[in-house]
Order: sequence, then C-alpha cells, then structure tokens
Amino acid sequence: MYIEGVGSSKEKLYLGGGYYHSPAVYVKENGVWRLNYICRDYLGNITHITDNSGKLLAEYSYDAWGRIRNPVNQNVYLPGSEPDLLLGRGYTGHEHLSVFGLINMNARLYDPVLGRFLSPDPFVQLPDNLRSLNRYGYGMCNPLCYVDENGEFWWIVAAAVIGGVVNAAIHSDQINSVGSFFGYFGVGAAAGALGAVTGGAIAGAVGGLSGVAGGAIIGAGSGAASGAVFGAGNAAMAGGNFGDILSGGLSGAASGALSGAVTGGAFGGAASYFKGQNVWTGADVAAGRSPFSFKNTPVAGGVKAPKVTLEPDAMPNASQPSKPMASATPSAPIATPGNATASHTKGQVGVKQAMADFVKEGGTVLKEEVTIELNGVRNRFDFVGVKNDIPYLFEIKNGPNARLTPNQKINLPQLMQNKPAFIPVGKNAMKIKLPNFTVGQPYSEPYIVVFKHYF
Repeated sequence: MYIEGVGSSKEKLYLGGGYYHSPAVYVKENGVWRLNYICRDYLGNITHITDNSGKLLAEYSYDAWGRIRNPVNQNVYLPGSEPDLLLGRGYTGHEHLSVFGLINMNARLYDPVLGRFLSPDPFVQLPDNLRSLNRYGYGMCNPLCYVDENGEFWWIVAAAVIGGVVNAAIHSDQINSVGSFFGYFGVGAAAGALGAVTGGAIAGAVGGLSGVAGGAIIGAGSGAASGAVFGAGNAAMAGGNFGDILSGGLSGAASGALSGAVTGGAFGGAASYFKGQNVWTGADVAAGRSPFSFKNTPVAGGVKAPKVTLEPDAMPNASQPSKPMASATPSAPIATPGNATASHTKGQVGVKQAMADFVKEGGTVLKEEVTIELNGVRNRFDFVGVKNDIPYLFEIKNGPNARLTPNQKINLPQLMQNKPAFIPVGKNAMKIKLPNFTVGQPYSEPYIVVFKHYF
C-alpha cells in the first residue's frame, strides 16, 4: 500500500512476478480494483502501461542512465517537470524518488544525472578490473548491457565476459583455431565468474567487516579462486600433464590471493575512510578515536554511536514527490508580496511562515540554521524546534520544484526514513538545549524531519 495524501491511498498487487518482471498489476484506488498491463524493454524499463482493454494509460522513455525523457521528442525533462509514474517505478523497474532526483536501487541510492551511486559498493567485486575499482559506478559503466537489480547478479555475467576476453587476448599468439579461442575464452570466463561468486560469498560470510581487513579477505578469496582456475585451465590448454595443471592451479591461487588481498585491502580501507568509518575494520569510529586507530574503543568519557533504526514519521511517502506532502505543506501558497520576489527572499519568508505555523501547532523554535553530520556528510536545516519533548528538524523550500543540494540528496532520504544517529555540528547547534543533544556527540534519541515547501 502507498499513502498518497490525507485520506488517499493506492494498493498494488503484482501478478506473475515481482516488481521487475511482472507483466500485470492489480491497482486498487478509491476502493476499486483495476487490472493494468506492464510493457518493458530488454533492460526491464517500464515503457508502457495499458488497461485490461488495451487502452494506453502511460508511456515513458529514459536515457541510458535513467533520466526520464519525453517519449515523443526524446528530450530529457527538466528537474521538477517529470511526469508522475503510474506505479512509482520506471528505470529498470526501480522505484523513483523524484523529490530527491534519485532512484532507489534497494541496497543503494542512484543518481541518474551523475550516472553514479551515492555510496560505494561494499566490496570490490573484480579486484583485477579497473572499472570495478570505481565502486560508485553503475553496471560496469555500460548501462545498455547490464542491469543492477539488487547488486547480486550482473557482475557475475560481467566478470565472465571480461575474464574470457582478457584471457583470450593474453593468449592470442597461441590461438590457432576456433576451438582454441573458445577454450581460452572459457577458462577466463570460468575464472572471472568463480572469482565474482566467491567474493560475494565471502562478503556475506564476514558480515559487517569491511575496511582494510574486510577488503583484504574478500580480495584474497576472490583472487585465489579465479587465479586457481586461470592457472590450471591455461596449463591444460597448453597441453600440460596432471602435474603441470596442479602446479599451475596452486601458483595461480597464490598469486591471485596476494594481489587480491593487496588491492581489496587498499580500496576497502579507502572506502571506509571516506565514509567516516574505521579504516581497518569499517566499524563506526568510536568517540575520541580517529579513523586510523587500531584500538577502536571509546576513550574515557566518550559515547559510542549506537545503531538506531526507528519507524518512519507519519508523513507521506517520499516516493510520491510531485504531489505536495499533505501533512507538511500548506493547502495554499502564502499570501504575501514575496510571491513575486527573488528566490532568496521567498526562502526567508517561507522559513518565517513555517516557524509561525510550528508555534501555532504547539511547538517551540529553538534555533535557525543548524548543521548536522551523518556519515561524514553535513547539511544544514533551516531551523530546529521541539514539541512534546521531540526535536523537529525543518527543511523549507520555496516551491515543489526547488532543488536539493548534493548533501541533502544524500542525507535527507536516510534521516526521513531510517532515523540514524546524527552528530550536531557548529555554534548554532551548541545553543540548542535538549537532553543528549551535544555538539560532536551522536544524537540517538527520537526525532522528526519535516520537509515542506511554500509558494
């Protein structure tokens, strides 16, 4: 069920498959069930939706990286002017979070304008492939060939293809027939696929371990598996006996494990550092410690950041951005001369109006322009207030099409949906007098983020 506004909801029942493969969906709206058919292209993009009589209800088009465009002239829609998605899903069947300009690809959020994820892949899938070292990249930088439904499949196919091509190229001087070409290609494909699968399995086994340690373990396992197949397979293709094949497999496993451990550890540590985590293990940095501390325990008097997951606010679904958030947006624009003034002035008027509305609702405004930090990324809220002993963090925009900053795109979806602990930063945050709301220390108490717009 999707809540679209006060007193309005939509229920969806996919038939014959899930979100990404179902050919039809039952939609219940205003108490009436309707059957719609879903048409997709070879990537799984939702391109057409019809009713049960074949009448076209919606037509969509996307560029290679997922930006929605006009299906008639192929022009990409400007931010804020994209049409509503009838099912809330479009590019490769994923959920669009249009209010943030992002696509929810389950494990990570994806920006179709940049063609990049906002957070890195938890591990380097193919340590010996340069494209895999860009852990923010989508579909091996080839979105017309690969689809990342859940981060668990496309890279196996990619690893097999790349491994096969590379191995065939390396042994090109030994290829004298179609059979020998496919032999070397098959060895490389098997090695690449096995390395990818092994890396994924090890990543699941080590759980939350990342950083240098996790990256080295995953890289070593993946490298050993692929190296063993490369060594043994190529020895067999060269006509070696059993001893040659065994020796080639063992030496390949050893060299692959070493190179994989070094590469995986280096990039795992770098990824953890840029995420604000401990470089060695990928754990949250304990209070009073640096990301490079081997001993990652809180110093005396410090407070370790807890893992916090609270239920989302009673707010509209952020995946329905083109409709104003009913619980957070006035029913009509502010009647003020500011409507015809500059954007900055409108913003100031909107913030003042929001504060006045909050006070009328029984809240108390504590401080304007308050900065917080989440996983090393900072963003500033227009003001912070308190009601019923719960802090309210307000972000005010001067219209439904107003853009978010890059940091807001990263932080707001997490703050509004997952409620992680954040760290207050700066002198304005220092002036907020609330229990456990301390600058430089994780705040893990309940809070509410309000995102609303005026004009």
